[in-house]
Amino acid sequence: MSVSPRLLIVFLIMCTLMILPGCSFPGFKPRPSTPEQPAPKQGTYIAMLLPTSGSLGSITTKIMRGANLAASELRQKGQNVTVTLIGTSGNWQQKLSQLPPEYTVIGGPLQKKVYDQAKNSGLTSQRMLFAFMGKLDSGDEGRTAWRFFASAEDQVDAVAGLVNDLGIRSVGAFYPMSDSFSVRMTNLLEQQLADKGIAMHRATYSSSDPSGMSLSAKALAGGQVEAVFLPDSWKNIPGVHSALVANGEDALVEMGTMLWANNLDNKGLPSASSYPLLVYPSNFVRSMAPAQLASGGHDGWDALGYDFVRFASRLHMTQRVSGSQANALIRQAALMNFAQAPISYDNAGIAHQKLFIMQPSLQGGVLLNKSTFQSTRSSLKAGAAERLNRKKEPDLQRVVSAPNPAQPRLRLFRPARDRNPLRGLPGRQLPPRPRLR
Repeated sequence: MSVSPRLLIVFLIMCTLMILPGCSFPGFKPRPSTPEQPAPKQGTYIAMLLPTSGSLGSITTKIMRGANLAASELRQKGQNVTVTLIGTSGNWQQKLSQLPPEYTVIGGPLQKKVYDQAKNSGLTSQRMLFAFMGKLDSGDEGRTAWRFFASAEDQVDAVAGLVNDLGIRSVGAFYPMSDSFSVRMTNLLEQQLADKGIAMHRATYSSSDPSGMSLSAKALAGGQVEAVFLPDSWKNIPGVHSALVANGEDALVEMGTMLWANNLDNKGLPSASSYPLLVYPSNFVRSMAPAQLASGGHDGWDALGYDFVRFASRLHMTQRVSGSQANALIRQAALMNFAQAPISYDNAGIAHQKLFIMQPSLQGGVLLNKSTFQSTRSSLKAGAAERLNRKKEPDLQRVVSAPNPAQPRLRLFRPARDRNPLRGLPGRQLPPRPRLR
C-alpha cells in the first residue's frame, strides 16, 4: 500500500502537534513559560493619602491644588510627574496596595489613626511615607516613616526665639485648664525658657466660662510678666485678650501657636489694630511665596502640597529604601528653595521646620517687623507706666494728709481769755462787784 508523500507530511505534522504538549524527550527539559514583567516606568509617581470629606476635606483641596500646580510646572520642564489622590475612607488600603511599584513615595496622611492603619498593614515597609503630621510614634521617624510638617517643638522654638530677640525676661502662660495640647505646648516652652534662665508664671481658665477669664487673668497682672503665651484656638483669643486688658495688661506681648494661622494667614482681621503686640508662628508668608502662590487665596496648605511634589521629584527613588541611605537622600532633596518655611532633616531623618513669626493685619498675616514692633511695644509700655503713676498719685496724697496713729499730735498752749478786757492790765484795779440783795 503506497502512501502519498503529501498525506504523510500532514500526518506527521498532526502527530507532532498532539504529542508535544504532554510529552518530553529523554534529556530534554522544557523552559517554563513566565510572563514578561513590564519595565518600571521612568519618572516621579506620588500617591497623596488624604481625607476627601469631612472637616479636613477643604484642607485636602488646598494641598492638592498646590501639588497639581507643582506637577504641572515640572512637566513643562520635561519631567514626568504623576500625582494620584487616594481618599482615606472606605477601602483606601486596598487601593494604595494596588498601585504600581513605581509609586514609591506617599504624601500624608493628616490623621494619626490613618497613619497607624498604614503602618499596621505593612504599607510603610513597601513605600516611602511622609506624614503631614507634627509627631509620629516614638522610634518611627527616620526609620518607619518621615514627616513633612512642623512639630510642636518647631512652634515653641519660634516663640522662644522671639522672646530672646526682644530681650524679654519674664513670661506667663494663660491657657484652658485640662486641655492636653495647651498643657503640652506650655511644658515645652517652659523647658526652653528654663534653659535661658527665664521662669514661667502660669494661669488657667475655663473655656466654658468666659466671664471668669478676667478673674483668672489677675494672676498675671501687676506687671510681673512682659509676655504671655496663649496656646489656645483663635476663637477664644478675643475673650482672653479682653480679660488681660481689663486687668491693665495692654502692653503684653501675646504669643500664640500655628492654630491661629488658619484664621489669620489668609483672612484680614478687621480688629487688627486692637492687637498691636499679638504674634504667632506660621509656615507661610504670602509676600515671600512664589508668584503663583502669592495670590488667589493660597495659604500654607497650598504651599505644603506645592513643596512636597517638588521635594519628592528630587528623591529619584525607584524603590523603598531604609536606614542611612534613605536619610541621606532625604537630606539632599530638602536642599531646595521652599515656598513655605524651609524644612531640613538631621542625620537621623528627623524633620525640622524654621517657622516665621507673623502678625495679623487687615489684609491677612504679615511677617513681623521687629524694629516697628519694638517701637510700638515701647510706646505702650510708657503709656502703661504713666497710667500706673496717675493711679498711685491720689493714694500718695491720701497717705501724706492722713494722721499717723504712731505719732502723737502736738497741741499749742493758748491762755484762757478773760471776758473783761480790763482785767489784768497793769496799774489798774477794778472796783469790786456789787452784791445783789
